[in-house]
Amino acid sequence: MSDPFCGREADLKGVHTPNLIDLSDNLRFVLNKIAEQGAGVWIVGGAIRDALASVPIGDIDLAVDIPPQEILSIFESAIPTGIDYGTVTIRAGDSFFECTTTRIESDYSDGRRPKVVKWGQSLSEDLSRRDFTINAMAWDPFREILYDPYKGRNDLESGIIQTVGKAESRILEDALRILRAYRLMSHHTKSVRRFSTKLSQAIKENKSALSRISSERIWQEFSQILRSEFVNASLNKMKNDQILNTLIPEINEVPPSLNSVQPVISVRLALLFRQNHINDLKKFLNEMKVSNTIKQNSMTLHDKAKQLPREMDLRLYAEIIGDLRENHLSLLEYEYGEDIVIDLRQKLKNIPQNTPPLASGDWIMQATGLQPGEKLGRLKNWLHRIQLERNITHLDGIESVLCTIPWTSSNFEDWPTLSWP
Repeated sequence: MSDPFCGREADLKGVHTPNLIDLSDNLRFVLNKIAEQGAGVWIVGGAIRDALASVPIGDIDLAVDIPPQEILSIFESAIPTGIDYGTVTIRAGDSFFECTTTRIESDYSDGRRPKVVKWGQSLSEDLSRRDFTINAMAWDPFREILYDPYKGRNDLESGIIQTVGKAESRILEDALRILRAYRLMSHHTKSVRRFSTKLSQAIKENKSALSRISSERIWQEFSQILRSEFVNASLNKMKNDQILNTLIPEINEVPPSLNSVQPVISVRLALLFRQNHINDLKKFLNEMKVSNTIKQNSMTLHDKAKQLPREMDLRLYAEIIGDLRENHLSLLEYEYGEDIVIDLRQKLKNIPQNTPPLASGDWIMQATGLQPGEKLGRLKNWLHRIQLERNITHLDGIESVLCTIPWTSSNFEDWPTLSWP
C-alpha cells in the first residue's frame, strides 16, 4: 500500500510480508485518515491469524497509538463501543472496523477485566498483553511488515495454541480465555489445533474461574464453538477436561459426527442435547440468555429431531416446520441416513411453506354466525389444517368443508389443531 502518509513506525522489528491482506477501499480510507495524523495504525488479531492460515478473513481489527478520543474526533460517525478500554468502532461506507488504542493493562482482580488501563504508543507492549501467540501478531499495511514477537506464525504452522507468557496468569486474568482456546482449536482452521502442555494444565487447574464470567460472554464463545468446522474435537476435549460438565452438567456424552449436520447453532444444540429431556435444553438456553429466536428454534428442532413425516402429512409438515425445513432435514439425515432424506427432500420440492389460510376470521363469522372468541379461532385453525391436508386452493372448497364437519359442536376444545406430528 503506497500512500503519502505511512503513520508512525512500530517499536519492534518485523518481517517484510507483502500482500498479506487485501485492503478494501473502505479500509484504505480509514487507514489513510489515521496515518494522516501521524499516528501508527496496524491490523491485528484474528485477521492476521486467518490470513496466515489461508482461511476466509472475518472482521478486521485495528490497533492505533493515539487515544480513543482522537479517533472519535477524526471520524465523526465513530461509536465509542468500549471507550474505557480504548475501543471505538469506525464506520466507513458499509463496513465497520473495531479500533483499539495500544495500552497497558493491570489488576485483573475480578478475573474478568483489567481495572487499570493506560494508553500507550508501544505496539510491542500492546502485543505482550494478548492472550495467545497466534493472536499476538500485527501487520503494518503501509510498510507491509509483519510483527510476530511471540512466534505465532510458527505456532499456526505447527497447529499449537499457547499463551503469551505464563499460561496460568493469562487464564486467571480473564477466564473466558479458557473457552476461547477451545474455539481456536476448531474454528476458522483447516485442521484441528492442539493445546500446549502448559495451557492444558492451566485450564484444568483453573476451570472454576469460569464461574466469574457472565453468561453473555460465555455464550459468545460457546456459540462460535458450536458453529466451528471441527466442533466434535473441541467439545470432546472440553468433556475430557471437565469444562463441558462445568458449563452443562446435564450433558454426559458428545454425539458422534456433530460436525456432519449444518453449522447452525440451533441444529447443533438440538443434537448436543439429543439424549436429554427438552427441559435440560431450556434450562441451558435460559442461563445463557440467548435470543428468543435461537431458543424457540433450538427447542422446536430438539422436539422434532427424530420425527420422520409420513407422506400423507407432508403438506402439514411443511407448514409447521416452516423456515426450519432444511435445519430439520439435516437432523433427520443424521438419524436416518442420506438416502431417506434425499427422497423426502424430492417429495417436498414442490410443496410450499408458510401457506396462509384461505378462510379469514371475517369470512368464517359471515359463514357461520360465530362471534369473535376462542371457538372462532379454533375453527379457523381447523379449517387451515384441512386446507393443507387436502390441498384445497379455493375458498369454495373451504365452504364445502364447513358442510361436513361438526363445527356447531360445543366441545371445540377437542377439535383438531394446526400441528405436526
